[in-house]
Amino acid sequence: MIFGVSKAISREQAVVKNYEVLILDLSDVPLLGVTSSLAIENAIKDACDQGRHVFIVGAAGKIKRRLQDLKILELLPAQNLLMDRKEALKQAVALIKGDEVAGNVSTYQAAADRTASTGYLLETSDPVV
Repeated sequence: MIFGVSKAISREQAVVKNYEVLILDLSDVPLLGVTSSLAIENAIKDACDQGRHVFIVGAAGKIKRRLQDLKILELLPAQNLLMDRKEALKQAVALIKGDEVAGNVSTYQAAADRTASTGYLLETSDPVV
C-alpha cells in the first residue's frame, strides 16, 4: 500500500505538466513512510525547481515530525504550511490570478475534490469563475 501511494504521487506528477501551484493535502494521512516521504520530497523539489508554488495542508503530529526530520518543510516558506485546504486554495488562486479573485475558489475546490486525499495539482487550464 505504501509503495502504491508513492507510485501514485509520481504518476500524477508525470501526467500533469501545466500547473502553477502544487497543494499536497495530508490531512487524512495517518502514517507517512519513507518511500512516500521521498516521493513527496521529489514532487516538491521538482515544483520548486520549475518556479511553482507549493503548499502542504494538514501536516500535524507524526506527519509533520516526519516532514521535519527529512527536512522537507525547509523547502517551503513557513506560510505555505497550512491546516485548512480552503485557505490553501484561496492563497493558490491569489498567487495565480491576483487578489481580486482570491475569494472565488469554487472551480478549484471542485477540482481538488476529484483528486486523491494525499495531494493534488491545480492545473492552470482550470477556469476561475
